[in-house]
Amino acid sequence: MGYKNDAAHCRVIGGGLFNVRLEGRGMVAFTSHYEPLTLMVEPGNPVYTDPNATVAWSGELQPEFVTDVSLKSFLEGEAANPFK
Repeated sequence: MGYKNDAAHCRVIGGGLFNVRLEGRGMVAFTSHYEPLTLMVEPGNPVYTDPNATVAWSGELQPEFVTDVSLKSFLEGEAANPFK
């Protein structure tokens, strides 16, 4: 079984409220428990990473901070535990 660098299905989430959305063409580097990892990003297939794990990006990537939590869920307290 080989490894396929498939940015179309990549979402590296750290469980926080915010993530970094990288879109465009280039490479992103992020930390792991071992060596830092790199991933190619293609136009139309954004990659989401934890802001604390994102080390660097290159090329024409456009970073943007995003959240998956709505104001309603934040006010109802679901933001504290999104895995209920």
